[in-house]
Amino acid sequence: MGHLPHDPGAPRGEAATSRARPSPLALVAESTGTPPEDLRAEDTFEDLGLDSLLMVRLRLRLEEEFGLWLDEVDLNLTTTLAELEHLLQTHGS
Repeated sequence: MGHLPHDPGAPRGEAATSRARPSPLALVAESTGTPPEDLRAEDTFEDLGLDSLLMVRLRLRLEEEFGLWLDEVDLNLTTTLAELEHLLQTHGS
């Protein structure tokens, strides 16, 4: 698999300067210290160096930003970034 696509729906211009909701990949990049362009769909959170405490923090941040509840069974250290994208789409993000 290759790199994940960048969020084409991300705001540009003036809209980008206002408080916009970060993309899931931006939150993952921030949490892991991995540049967004280096994130790949098949990467798991464990592959990216998260431990259980950081995973909880990321889950809470995703819940806050996207207004949904994420079960630790669905979103855990072995979840891939592709599965995260699917999970957020399924929950109507």
